[in-house]
Amino acid sequence: MEAVSSIIQIPVDGLIPALSLPPAQFTYGNAGRNILYGPGRVNFDFSLFKDFRITESLKIQFRTEFFNLFNTPQFDLPNATIGSGPAGTITSIVGIPRQIQFGLKLVF
Repeated sequence: MEAVSSIIQIPVDGLIPALSLPPAQFTYGNAGRNILYGPGRVNFDFSLFKDFRITESLKIQFRTEFFNLFNTPQFDLPNATIGSGPAGTITSIVGIPRQIQFGLKLVF
């Protein structure tokens, strides 16, 4: 009787190609929900107010407001289309850049 031996060849990177295929179209894979994380967000808003009394019952308030004071970019979530070229890359920003607003308010 002859001994039968079989050899399984595993590629150098350790992955078996049949196990690393994307799922068939219109089916779900086995990845969990919300497994992709985006960068954190940092936002500082600042405002200054100064009241000027005109009469006893009338005053003017000068105000200035800074939104996103340090002009920190707010990056969007990474591209979640697995299998495409830009998968996992961030290609846009969300939110607004720095805005400065001045106001004059009459309080009576």
